[in-house]
Amino acid sequence: MTALSEPAARDDRRVPVYVRSLPARICHWIIFLCFLILVFTGLYIARPFFQAPVRGQPFLMGTMRLIHFYTALTFDIAFGAEIGLILIGGFREWGHYVPFTRKRWSSIGESLKFYVFLRRRPPPSIAIDGLDGLIFLFGFAVDVLIICTGFALWADITSYNSPLALLRFLIPIFGGLATARWLHHVLMWVGIAYVLQHVIRVFMLSAVRRDGTVDSMVSGYKYLPAWAVEEADERRRH
Repeated sequence: MTALSEPAARDDRRVPVYVRSLPARICHWIIFLCFLILVFTGLYIARPFFQAPVRGQPFLMGTMRLIHFYTALTFDIAFGAEIGLILIGGFREWGHYVPFTRKRWSSIGESLKFYVFLRRRPPPSIAIDGLDGLIFLFGFAVDVLIICTGFALWADITSYNSPLALLRFLIPIFGGLATARWLHHVLMWVGIAYVLQHVIRVFMLSAVRRDGTVDSMVSGYKYLPAWAVEEADERRRH
C-alpha cells in the first residue's frame, strides 16, 4: 500500500482496518522468538560465558548446539512461510517492499524527512511506507545470508549420508569454513542491530501516528483515519 498524501478537508475518524493476517502474525512471532534463542545460543557457541556443573550436564556446548540447530530450522521454516505469503499476495503485496511506482519512491523521501526532522509527522500509510519496505528488504537479505552460512557450517559437521551433506557446496561459495563462520557471526550482530531499530521505530511510529501499529501484530488491526482509508479505496478502484 502506498503512502498517502493528506487532503485539505479530511475525516479524521479512526476506523479499524485489517492489515495483518493470522498466518503472517504467527510467522512474525515465531521468527522473533527463534531469533532471541539463536542469539543466546550463538553467543554461547562463539564464546561460552558460563560453565556446566561437573554433574548433571557435562556436555553443555553440545546441548547449546542442538538447541541452536533445531531453533534455526524452525526459524527457516517460518521465514520461508513469511516469504511465501508475500509471493502469494501478488504484485500488490510485493509493492509493499519493492518501490514499483513513483508515489512509492516519493514516500521514501517523505519518511526520510521525518527521521531527519524536516517533517513533523511521518507520511500516513495503510500497511508500511516505502522506507519501511526497503528496510524489510534489507532484513530479508540478511536473513538469507545468515541461513546460507548456517547451513554451510551445519553441512560440514553432519554425517555423510544426511540430506544436509548435499549443502556442502555452500562452503567454497563463502570462501571456506572460517570465512563462513565469521560471516555468520558478523551477520548475527547486523541482525541484532536490525531488530533493535525495528522495535524502536515500530513503537515510535505507533505513538506518533496513534494507529495501533504495535497492537496490529497481535490483533491484525490498525486504526486509521477514515480519509486515508477512503483515499486508498479510491486508488484501488482506479
